[in-house]
Amino acid sequence: MDPSENKVPMSSGPLDPAVAWDASLAGWTVKSYDLVRQVLRDPGRFTSEGGAIADNLAGQAMLVTDSTVHDAVRGLWAESFSGRTATARRGELEQLAGRLLEPALSQLRRGAIVDLVPLFKEFAGKVVLGLLNFSRVSESDFRRWYELILDSAAFSIPSNHPLFAERSKAKAEIYEVLKAEVADRRERLERGERPSDLVSLIVGAEHCAGITGTVILDNLFNLFTGGADTTVRWMGNSVVILYGDRPALEAIRANPTLLPQALEEVMRLKSVTRFAVRTVKADGVELAGQPLSRGDTVYLLTSIANHDPTVFSDPEHLDIRRKGRPHLGFGHGMHQCIGMNLARVETQALIGRLITEAPALGVAEVEYGDDTVVRGPRRLAVRHLQPG
Repeated sequence: MDPSENKVPMSSGPLDPAVAWDASLAGWTVKSYDLVRQVLRDPGRFTSEGGAIADNLAGQAMLVTDSTVHDAVRGLWAESFSGRTATARRGELEQLAGRLLEPALSQLRRGAIVDLVPLFKEFAGKVVLGLLNFSRVSESDFRRWYELILDSAAFSIPSNHPLFAERSKAKAEIYEVLKAEVADRRERLERGERPSDLVSLIVGAEHCAGITGTVILDNLFNLFTGGADTTVRWMGNSVVILYGDRPALEAIRANPTLLPQALEEVMRLKSVTRFAVRTVKADGVELAGQPLSRGDTVYLLTSIANHDPTVFSDPEHLDIRRKGRPHLGFGHGMHQCIGMNLARVETQALIGRLITEAPALGVAEVEYGDDTVVRGPRRLAVRHLQPG
């Protein structure tokens, strides 16, 4: 793996110069909130195209293209991920959360220590596979594939590295599944059926607005691999932080309407996605007075920008009633996370149910592993606390 992988500067604290060269990364780092936002909303000068993420995920996915294809695909799926649609699913998601939580809650009441991460993965996986309506994928294969792909998505891996072969094999397996699902939707649409899952929506738009067979597969691959992991990490961070702050937890229990803002504050305080990467498109570009060159890599350290003291007062403090400018945990600009509304309702449903049913939990063990790209527990063992 690229030796710079573990050198991305992620610690919070006093901001370094607005735009600084990092030799270990061979790129520029940007940490201030306003400058990160400026770059994210300026695809004319800073492109998401090319680079390791595009190579490792899918080059024509909307995440890594600034072309009109991005707008076409996002438009197709926009209603499925809208705030209105996500809110309409709240009851369904709360029922699913309750059903999946009950066995864990029973174990906790008997005094067992329970790792919540597998439960979070099962919940988020069911939601994503339901949106895609896949019939050929087991949940265990789905989780194995997306974990393997995402663990190293932001960095180049030499072809002789063992992970390169593993990742290539997983990617090929996913594409075979996607091809079969796309072929199924084409046949069904030709028969006059009108399925409404995300696969059908994009297959039905093939040959329109630049949507080719490759665009279809790449965007489904992106959604398939990226639609669950960040939500799982957010849920884990929420348990660690909220259960570690008893006054905040009790305030939420007393007034559940505080939960959505509390979860947003968790995302700000411990952002799941730690940075975004852009490439300078042309010579003569300046950022905060710093000249940049065509092809330069720019690392936008969103997790540090979310602690910018010029924007967030007392930024290291959890404030579940915090108001003001929004965090950058879901990105900003044209590539802002399309699934953020659904992720919000998912997390509210599961964490809300957990707080209601098990307010007296304590974290027995938490393991984060290698969290260079995304941050959140890989293992989160909790126990029921005895009164007093």
